[in-house]
Amino acid sequence: MSQFPIEIWEQVFSLACTDDGHTGRSLSQVSRFIRTVSGPYRLQNVELRGWAAVHQFKDMLEGTSPALRRVHNLFVSDHRPHRTLDEFPDWSQLHVKSLIRLLNLYSFPNEDKDKILSKANPELGLGIGLLVHIRTECENAASQALERVLQLIAPHVQTLTVPISAGTFINPLPALSELTVVRDPESRFAPPPSVFRRDPNMSFPLLRRLRLVRCYELLVRFVQAGAAPALTHIYLDDFPFVDMVIEGEFRDALTAIIYPLSADDAAPGAIASSINLNYDPCVEHVMMRLAPDMSLRLLPQILWQDERKLLQSSKVTCLRPDHRQPRGSYVWDDAKCNWLQQIASGEGCWEIDPSEVMNISSEL
Repeated sequence: MSQFPIEIWEQVFSLACTDDGHTGRSLSQVSRFIRTVSGPYRLQNVELRGWAAVHQFKDMLEGTSPALRRVHNLFVSDHRPHRTLDEFPDWSQLHVKSLIRLLNLYSFPNEDKDKILSKANPELGLGIGLLVHIRTECENAASQALERVLQLIAPHVQTLTVPISAGTFINPLPALSELTVVRDPESRFAPPPSVFRRDPNMSFPLLRRLRLVRCYELLVRFVQAGAAPALTHIYLDDFPFVDMVIEGEFRDALTAIIYPLSADDAAPGAIASSINLNYDPCVEHVMMRLAPDMSLRLLPQILWQDERKLLQSSKVTCLRPDHRQPRGSYVWDDAKCNWLQQIASGEGCWEIDPSEVMNISSEL
């Protein structure tokens, strides 16, 4: 094998490592030669399922040469892997903090979960308050681990999918072109949007596509910060339209990017936003999928004139609810499918099925 030019092998490995990372992991076990030559390409695409995998990946990256940290596509979910206590033979000897950490990192059968809680309860002392405190500590540690991962791969990452429980973006991602943020309905610790804090260093200069699944509120932070001035496509998935009336700040953010006002736009009836942007938005398309629990019959009753104008804009496409069940597990399955299609240069969720499009003019 070593008789072939290295350049040929590099092209082969570059084209081979285009799945969710399985090929790259397999190549590292073939031979020393293959491991060495495939090194720069093995981490092109990485899937991290659960916070335990994030911690392990962080430790691995910190021991890896910067030249080999070329992660182009990263998928991170907080969907916890299924485990049983049989896989932890010494669990009864663990400290209470370690027991709660197990519950945070893995999903156990109810019987095993009850065993862990019954072992932990006598030691909790402060009761539920301490339990919440320990869980918060575990989540903060996971968030910090992901921050470190993003810091190490920042120059190269192009597509990124993360849970909202990641909590923050404090590292500039200069090459990022597509970002998906997901709030998992089954997640034990999904913080409110306020903790998805905005750092002055938050910058996505090449970001073109932003998908927010059940966390549309984050759009306000992206718009106000001007962190993604090149943003052209936005997808608000599982969006409760009623919040367009309740959440004035969100409505203003959406108005600012759909109807950016110039000096010539002060015509009567024009929709105005109270948000003054320090950049010129270039958003071309906003997709909004109605939340499954939102009745179409309620829309005419809850939307005011400005909301109707927003939905009827040529830049906006409203999609019917997705009623696939069970919704919890489907969220991450759908997100991963979309991520893999992005890697393969497909359109993924951005390809619209005409049968799903709502006719706003006739349905409002």
